[in-house]
Amino acid sequence: MVYSPLELSVESVDNALRVWEEDFPRPLVDLSRTRRMDLLALIVLVLEARRCQEAGGRLRVLLPRCEETRATLGQRSIAPLLSQACWADGPWP
Repeated sequence: MVYSPLELSVESVDNALRVWEEDFPRPLVDLSRTRRMDLLALIVLVLEARRCQEAGGRLRVLLPRCEETRATLGQRSIAPLLSQACWADGPWP
């Protein structure tokens, strides 16, 4: 199952973690429809990526289609940690 939230927030990441756990250690994180991302939710995403790496897998990420959201993701100080720990369907912003 794929979970594609419009907003990745502390509240929605709890639901997402349940879905990602089904495909551990290679979960598909679909951010293609996401319009807003909470910094704390991104930290959870980084921790999940590291957990996948430790188990011999890799977090797979579909990046946001919205250019503004992609740019915001690239401006976050946590973005380099995600880009190093994940596979993405395109270049990281």
